[in-house]
Amino acid sequence: MVRTIAVHSFRGGTGKSTITANVSCWLALQGHKVGVVDLDLAAPGLHLSFRVDRSMIRGTLNDFLYGRRELSEVIIDVTQHLSIENGKLYFIPASFTADEIIRVLREGYDAALFTDGIRAMARGLNLDYILVDTHPGISEDTLLAIAACDVVAVVLRLDKQDFTGTAITLELTRRFGRQPLLVVSQVPKAMVESIVRRIVESNFHYPVAGVIYFDEDVLEASRTREIFVLTRPEHAFSKTMGEIAKRLAGLV
Repeated sequence: MVRTIAVHSFRGGTGKSTITANVSCWLALQGHKVGVVDLDLAAPGLHLSFRVDRSMIRGTLNDFLYGRRELSEVIIDVTQHLSIENGKLYFIPASFTADEIIRVLREGYDAALFTDGIRAMARGLNLDYILVDTHPGISEDTLLAIAACDVVAVVLRLDKQDFTGTAITLELTRRFGRQPLLVVSQVPKAMVESIVRRIVESNFHYPVAGVIYFDEDVLEASRTREIFVLTRPEHAFSKTMGEIAKRLAGLV
């Protein structure tokens, strides 16, 4: 049975999309069939991480949600494109045109249709996992992703504003009866991982799936959209992504 995972953060700039791209690729490298959906309709960016250009796109998630395309027309198989040999990786991009972004912000979309689409994608492709990259903050998108997914990965940094926003997100997650896991990002290298885990878990009373340290290599890769688990599998960041992927996927 497919396991659906929403990746969310209260604020932008936490590395949420970078985590989504690396975790999904890591799972595919292990031989799993993985689907990824860019639900950050207001600020889409995963197509850049997966190096998907306009020539590869027949339709977007927006087209499906507004009834212009069938689901099968908006799914892109990026397995060979990313040189993944073991599993499969499928991607549904969001539109990155200004008109479509404005329409979403003005009109919203049919939440039930998105949920139905996720289920149809899982059945049609016989997927093991689906990852949904959400829009930061508390919005209809957030509630939709939480309600549609089994697990919610909440990405946060060690600052007061993130702690406040994360508390709100976790309360919403609890109300929907979903399982939250915390991912702490951009942690200073001087901090001990066990102490970071203790601070976060004592504040929120939910488990930490992983602690990601600030790294100049990763910062530069975020600019070039490099997926570390594919290009630098032995890097400490890639190993951390693997540990987080196993926790989110329920493999440990």
